[in-house]
Amino acid sequence: MNLASAGEIRRDAAQLLRPPQRVSVSEAAGRFLRIATPGGYVGPWSREAAPYMVEPMDMTSSRHVTAVVFVGPAQSLKTFSLIGGRIAYAAMCNPADQLVIQMSQTTARDWSRKELDRWIRHSPEILAKLSTRARDDNTFDKFWRNGAVLKIGYPTPNQVASKSVRDAMATDYDRMPADIEGSLFGHLDQRIKAWGSRGIAIVESSPGYDVAPGDSKWRRPPGSHEAPPVGGILGLFNNGDRCLWHWPCPHCGEFFEAEPGIGLFKIPSLEELRDLLKSYSVGQLVARYAQPVHRECGALIGPEHKRNMNARGLWLAEGERVTRGGEVTGTARKSQIASYWLGGVAAAFQVWDKMVAKHLQAVEQWSRSGELTLLRQTCNTDQGAPFWIPQAGKSSNAHELQERCESWPQQMVPEGVRFLTAQVDVQAGDRRGFVVQVTGWGPNREKWIVDRYALLSSDRKDASGEPLPIDPAAYVEDWERLIEKCINRRYLLADGSGRSMPMRLTVCDSGGEDGVTGRAYEFHRALVRKRLDHKFRLVKGGSNANAPRVEEKFPDTRGRADRNAGSAGDVPVLMLNTDSLKDTVSADLSRDQPGPGFYHFPDWLPTSAYEELTSEVRTGKGWVKTGRRNESVDLCTYGEAAYIRLRGDAIDWTKPPPWAAPWNSNPDVRRSEDPIPPPQPRRAPRVIRSSYMRR
Repeated sequence: MNLASAGEIRRDAAQLLRPPQRVSVSEAAGRFLRIATPGGYVGPWSREAAPYMVEPMDMTSSRHVTAVVFVGPAQSLKTFSLIGGRIAYAAMCNPADQLVIQMSQTTARDWSRKELDRWIRHSPEILAKLSTRARDDNTFDKFWRNGAVLKIGYPTPNQVASKSVRDAMATDYDRMPADIEGSLFGHLDQRIKAWGSRGIAIVESSPGYDVAPGDSKWRRPPGSHEAPPVGGILGLFNNGDRCLWHWPCPHCGEFFEAEPGIGLFKIPSLEELRDLLKSYSVGQLVARYAQPVHRECGALIGPEHKRNMNARGLWLAEGERVTRGGEVTGTARKSQIASYWLGGVAAAFQVWDKMVAKHLQAVEQWSRSGELTLLRQTCNTDQGAPFWIPQAGKSSNAHELQERCESWPQQMVPEGVRFLTAQVDVQAGDRRGFVVQVTGWGPNREKWIVDRYALLSSDRKDASGEPLPIDPAAYVEDWERLIEKCINRRYLLADGSGRSMPMRLTVCDSGGEDGVTGRAYEFHRALVRKRLDHKFRLVKGGSNANAPRVEEKFPDTRGRADRNAGSAGDVPVLMLNTDSLKDTVSADLSRDQPGPGFYHFPDWLPTSAYEELTSEVRTGKGWVKTGRRNESVDLCTYGEAAYIRLRGDAIDWTKPPPWAAPWNSNPDVRRSEDPIPPPQPRRAPRVIRSSYMRR
């Protein structure tokens, strides 16, 4: 048993009697805190590297505010400065209990071991303040010799309740649950109450909430520093004094806002970029747009000026102005929250040409596949701005969609289609059965609605020999109708040649009323026995906003008392990020000219189908129903999943695979009397139980 010596006890106890050092948080960080990266770099925190962090850091010790909120991009040193600087200040200068909340338990563990421990280990003065008792230095608790405790937690009610700390801090706020029996920010505010004016809540994050289409026409009022009306950390920013970073133009000397987003680079709109990328490479456009422009004098600003501009920069609260000489005038907005918002253009380690290149690459991917994930990610983490969904300001309504319909026969494949998918939605209640939509896909996700119908009658008969209604929740044999009507079905081409095209893939909803999921799994097992499972996949919507658009998993609920779905890890299910896929559908519906992602609608489609396409609205928390039926939205969403499952977004359309080739060279396109081509040899599938496909 190891016991401390009397001398060690006296030295530790003396720490409790030592008065706080009268230095600012930024000064303490500069003296004592060392940054250590996985790449091996070790160096002191420096105000020269990120001068915009000095004021937010020092405001954390102000007795006039109860919270500091910082919104900024990655590569801006915000976490190291605010969280690391405050930890160094407490350890070396002004001891008190602290709490740091990370995104999840796993993230908290990783951050503690890979970030915090490195900071402490490479900061000798701070390391000397750490308790030497082994039990006092673990993953989630750090005890200092002065008696203070640093706790690392994650966003659950138990982790943020019943704790009294002076410094309650949270990092990556917008990646945490919005509701943990109240808002996380509200919980942090409660934890510091007992410390009076010494208590401080510190929150930092890059933006993570989208601007809803209903707010797409929002513009910042003149003279205001207001952020768009979104939730999360920008909502907290709006509640504060709204400080924005201003720096001087190296040509005319006037101060201007280093605004979040990509606006200072004078980059064209997404639609214009999509057209430009047809003629120019990303590299050519980067060379054209990688320098920001000062709007007042029109001068281009080179990257060599960035460091000096930041060194002379300053924070202006709403209501303040700055002269060319750097004198601040006006009356600042009053709030007990000191809030700051930094644009990616000013971030210390953001390289302008790389930031512009990532934006252009994301636009290129969106143009090719309809995927918005990269656009959202680079907007949030590189540019420090909330994401505006493309075409959000150009809403489609049912009448506009129906007005652009075209003419081709139902159940005929129009010119341009290369392959077919069927999407099936399971209906309950009075409309119990299956609703099916067949989509034809052309190059670059251009698509045609080839068929739409409902399956309501089963092959089961009543006493008088009449067909009984389909009941997907009760009878697995009712699912067998999908084999004839979808999986094995062929559609005639509209050229009158007598040739037909097969269904490449059928995807079907696996949820609904009790019993549907179990019957769906049984049906898939039956398809395995019939060797048809490669042409069919079940789908299920997910709720994780950060999940891949489509991810194949093998659910296994055996042994779980709360689940009775019949899943045993043997049935693949496509898990969908429905919000992300619906964003793609919405953007495609807003296209009014043929091209990538464009929807061709037939004149035989009923008005109700168009009304269903406009039955959901996008909010900051995702897509929500307006009360009308939404089958068309779901079917189009499943269609995007089918396209991704077939890896359509990876097709090189100058040399497509045979099944996606033009009709005359497509081996799947043939007359009924033509000989069936020999089957292509198939590789045995490589099954990975967690997931093998992330798109």
